[in-house]
Amino acid sequence: VNPFGIGTSLTNHIPNGLTPTYRALDGAYVAARLYSASHAGDKVAVVLSTDGIPNSGGGAGCDDVTADIEGLATGALAGTPSIKTFVIGVLSPVDNTVSATNLLNGIAAAGGTTAATIIGTSATTESDFVTALQNIRGNSLPCQFTLPVPEAGTPDYSKVNVVYTDSKTGSADVVPYVADLADCAADAGANGGWYYDVDPFTDSGTPSKVLLCPATCGAVQTDPTGKVDVVQGCKT
Repeated sequence: VNPFGIGTSLTNHIPNGLTPTYRALDGAYVAARLYSASHAGDKVAVVLSTDGIPNSGGGAGCDDVTADIEGLATGALAGTPSIKTFVIGVLSPVDNTVSATNLLNGIAAAGGTTAATIIGTSATTESDFVTALQNIRGNSLPCQFTLPVPEAGTPDYSKVNVVYTDSKTGSADVVPYVADLADCAADAGANGGWYYDVDPFTDSGTPSKVLLCPATCGAVQTDPTGKVDVVQGCKT
């Protein structure tokens, strides 16, 4: 689905010319916020794919100052919704310099994703690019889920289960429940686990989300086509 005409615009351009990074990012954040406003349950992120360092040619409204570009990414991350910025640099041997890598790493770090992915221009560029996108997709997957409310009203919190289905093996495993984040390693260990945002058994308040322990979160993020189901009705 392409509600912003990006595909149509790309077909009318060739990979040549200037690199107006500031304006490209600014427009991407506007599009991401508009999408998020009408898709409240979705998580949005921006991927900056560039073949070089910022170079707008000094056009009106353009900005090549690295700190300003990083400021855009920082603002998007801190905003509502919080938008992470991933960076893929497709750099030729001439462009693939330490300074270029450091600059792209800076944008990625400001956008909350630590470092850019740098790939070269070779026979494997296409497959390398697809791999980079798949990794980003995995890293963007949420590790928290809205707790479904049954038609009858308040759920029985002792009968909620989380099931993770591995896309590679097809196996569906019940993820163990733990009391909170601190108990993830202590109780579940390498098998991971899940917990409520508010513990219904000890805290005052009503849970609204299911959160995955770091180990389970990592497994889900490395399996973008896997499936996580939050189900009710049976005590584990």
